[in-house]
Amino acid sequence: MLNYRLIIIAVLSTFIFFLNQYAFDGYIQNKESLAKELQSTSFNLSEWGLSKTPPFKYRILFPLVVKGVSKIIPGGGSENQKFYWSYLILSWLFFIATSCMLYLLLLKILKSISLSFLGVLLHLTMAPVLFAYTLPVHTREDQLAFLFLLSAIYFLYDRKYAFYLIIICIGVFIRETLLLLPFLVLLFAKVSILQKLIFSALPLLIWLIFRWQAGTEPYDFWLGLNWNLSNPFQLVFFSFLSFSYLWPPFLFSFRNNQNQNDNIGLFSNKAVFLAVFMIFLTTFLFGIFNEIRLLYLIFPWVIISSLKHIAKHQDLWINFLKNKYVLITSILMILLVVIFAPFISVFSERALGKNQYGVPYELWVISFLIYLIPTIFSIIFYLYYQPQYKNDKLEAIKSK
Repeated sequence: MLNYRLIIIAVLSTFIFFLNQYAFDGYIQNKESLAKELQSTSFNLSEWGLSKTPPFKYRILFPLVVKGVSKIIPGGGSENQKFYWSYLILSWLFFIATSCMLYLLLLKILKSISLSFLGVLLHLTMAPVLFAYTLPVHTREDQLAFLFLLSAIYFLYDRKYAFYLIIICIGVFIRETLLLLPFLVLLFAKVSILQKLIFSALPLLIWLIFRWQAGTEPYDFWLGLNWNLSNPFQLVFFSFLSFSYLWPPFLFSFRNNQNQNDNIGLFSNKAVFLAVFMIFLTTFLFGIFNEIRLLYLIFPWVIISSLKHIAKHQDLWINFLKNKYVLITSILMILLVVIFAPFISVFSERALGKNQYGVPYELWVISFLIYLIPTIFSIIFYLYYQPQYKNDKLEAIKSK
């Protein structure tokens, strides 16, 4: 049964990946768009100019893997063609592996096949995943980083600490934001003090030594902050799209004790809050909010907290979604979006600004409106529908 579901997840992930490339203008669909993303030329993709500038030059693992695989691909094609196929295939495989690893982690924590599968479906329908390679998301090494993050948490839960250390120490060469996990381990993990120090200090020490050896170069350290301050509307717009309809159940989940089924302490309310705060703060100061993959790094905490809260009210959710008024209203709202889609381009330019970098703002506005529909119903559920039921009934549901 486990293998059967993993196969389904792999197929769904494959569909989403290639849907992004060929329906939502993903940048790996051809050499020209990939060259633009990597700051190289379509005749020499491996030049990868972006990987030579800070802070990208410190994220060495993904470029090394892509270039290494391109050199061992058999066949008589050109080196440039092999590099293109290497980048495409590895991005696809890491995309699949992340979804499968998320399922395995959810299954270990939640002990529920249906909830775990639902969690993967939620993950695949989130905008940072569905539009992972559409501008301005700029997903490159991020799927590999997500895979390492999920794997590290999995090994922590399995008490295979050596594997955790290997994964997280290698992970710092993918993205420096993976240092979030050692920090949370230091503060919240239910292990000895010595283990906390080793698990948190060793990855940080390796990262610092590597950065020192690689050398520093001057670059606009506050580029992200200046952009965020100059584009407050886009900040809110893309922050919403990071998790859209998962924001309500996630925020309402703080009403509950998140320690249930958490044998290492990384998903307590305090740990979840700190993870969200740290990623929000670092994205605001050093990142750009319309690159929604940055905020999406907290997806294990958001999805797990949301699933726990949804499970607590699962019978109410089923009754709510079966309500004919909810179904009819949803269909009508979707039809309105479809009808007015041709007029959205004018609104998107006025709201988000003139398109200077090839960002398909019209697609993002339409997506925003579609994601807004389940978000509205989610808010209605928590504010008006669920409060009608007494706590004793909810407790009865929880005990099933």
